[in-house]
Amino acid sequence: MLRLSQDSGRGSNVSVIGSVTSLSAIHREVPRSTAAFADTCQHVEREVSERAGFAEREAQRWHLPCSVITRPSVSRDGFSQVESMPLSPTTLYTEEAHEIICEAYTYGYPLVLTDVIRQLMTSAGKGGVHRSPLNQFVHARAISENVAFGHYGADADMLHSIAWLNVAKEPTVLSVPDVHQRHYTMHLVDGWMIAFAALGARTTGNRKGHFAIVGPRWSGDIPTGIRVLESPTAIVWLIGRTQTHGAKDYSSVHEIQNQHGLTPLSLWGHTEAPEQPAPAMRDVALKATPSEQVARMDASTFFGRLNTLMSDNLPRTADAPALKRFSAVGVGPGRPFELRDDPVLARSVDGSVRTALARIVVEATKPSGRTPNGWEIQPNNVGSNETDYMWRAVVAFLNPGARPVEDGLSLHTSVDAEGVRLTGTHRYVLRFAKGHTPPVNGFWSVAVHNSRRAFVQNEIDRHAISSTDALKPHADGSVTLHIHHERPDKHSTSTWLPTPKDQFTLTMQLHWPQAEIVDRTWTPPSVERIS
Repeated sequence: MLRLSQDSGRGSNVSVIGSVTSLSAIHREVPRSTAAFADTCQHVEREVSERAGFAEREAQRWHLPCSVITRPSVSRDGFSQVESMPLSPTTLYTEEAHEIICEAYTYGYPLVLTDVIRQLMTSAGKGGVHRSPLNQFVHARAISENVAFGHYGADADMLHSIAWLNVAKEPTVLSVPDVHQRHYTMHLVDGWMIAFAALGARTTGNRKGHFAIVGPRWSGDIPTGIRVLESPTAIVWLIGRTQTHGAKDYSSVHEIQNQHGLTPLSLWGHTEAPEQPAPAMRDVALKATPSEQVARMDASTFFGRLNTLMSDNLPRTADAPALKRFSAVGVGPGRPFELRDDPVLARSVDGSVRTALARIVVEATKPSGRTPNGWEIQPNNVGSNETDYMWRAVVAFLNPGARPVEDGLSLHTSVDAEGVRLTGTHRYVLRFAKGHTPPVNGFWSVAVHNSRRAFVQNEIDRHAISSTDALKPHADGSVTLHIHHERPDKHSTSTWLPTPKDQFTLTMQLHWPQAEIVDRTWTPPSVERIS
């Protein structure tokens, strides 16, 4: 029997002492200048138009107007409930207060987005594709049912198993079966979208096991034989992936998925756990994406939700300096944040919020990794970075629930060796020289997605080619994949990757990559256009 207490092996809670004063009192001290308004509008417009293409479209889509930005407020401290101290209106300058609001929004964006995703995916009555009540798995039974995380296409070589947990009151026991030689991963992502644990061949092996997922404030006894995984937050997102060898293999994957289990610790050992009811459909816009829903929030909604969430999803110790700074504008665990009594002030702070969102969108359009031979390779700190708050927000925006690079790396390209857009009107090959196929401990694959990041229907029902397929090397030891729309007439379909007639993107998945990939020693070949 393992005994856990609240402070066993965990970071201590942050304690920050701040000052308190009235938001409206500070705001009244700030002159409202037409010139300042114009300068601010130009400032925001420059940020949004810095990247003319994608950023401009996203800004228009999400209604990112420029707005008057005056000095917002100072409110009470974020962590401690200490008595307030007077603060002079001259303590914060307009631009400084605006920057603090922007920084606080960027800091809190992953947590609020995570909660919106959780609410959306747990709000369906009896479950369904992508949706299931809290503490219950929902399984993708075909690759078409996989979750397309963020701005990338869904996995073509794994079937997903997704669950959302709330471990604020008690631990949940995760049970996984023996998957034998099949590759699988199970990542546990906290409320801040940081992967804090990973199960699978790399870390825990492929045999069956039981794991108690313990929240940050729980203390008690864990039965013998159950390994403990300590979550920094009450919200936990389980993202499981099980290797599939195509549609003919689905039934075998389903048998594995059906053996995944989630049991409240208080019911551990009981023969059957009661079904958890789905939460009510409060304020859930099922037709809007999670990022769109966050983009529509005004400052009061966003920061009110953030402050509430931080009560059970505590900031890390490393966040103490940031939280001390944010306390000046009323951002902190459990604190009220309400601007509706002062519409002028609300518009000002809303302007800062929209500027912050514009910065995230603009940053997300910039190349985030190396692009050797036209392939964009994600940086190594995807899914694990903690204190670079802008990068963390960008990762949440682009690829929510990102896995650590040690378990998988995704490469994407939409251009050939000459930098020309890939399209189904041309034929391409991807040649791996002898000894230069991707060095992985798991397996690798190359998949096709159309311009909408969806799979493409084709006559052989193939969406990816994998290293586990029968890839016959040439006499010189090289391996060639043939990528085009028309059915091949001179070579075997075993190496044919069908494409749509129009534009498409290739995604290379490297599961459990070796050191040469992680340290960027290995370089993927370019996609060659052939006549």
